[in-house]
Amino acid sequence: MAAILDKFPKLRVCAAHLGGFRQRKYALDVLADRNVWMDTSSCM
Repeated sequence: MAAILDKFPKLRVCAAHLGGFRQRKYALDVLADRNVWMDTSSCM
């Protein structure tokens, strides 16, 4: 998703269930300061 946002910086993204178990921090770090709205619910 970061590569797509690099190519289309004005794109707004709603990412459902982004950042599942053990990946949430990585997703938040990579997508910080982007036009991304995240649903941080996940399953364990």
